[in-house]
Amino acid sequence: MEFDKSPNLKYQAVTVNSAKENCGNPQKFYTELIKVLFLQKKNAEIRKNLSCYDCKYRD
Repeated sequence: MEFDKSPNLKYQAVTVNSAKENCGNPQKFYTELIKVLFLQKKNAEIRKNLSCYDCKYRD
């Protein structure tokens, strides 16, 4: 996998960390990580809110 050298990389890290903190569940954390990779073109703040919401309320 190539590193994404775009400026969004730091926002991806924030999104993943936020999802991990809200979940406390490694399996969900990895799901959020995959989502972040696919949603790179979305607005960073929207992506963060989406991943936190999904992580908290999804089974």
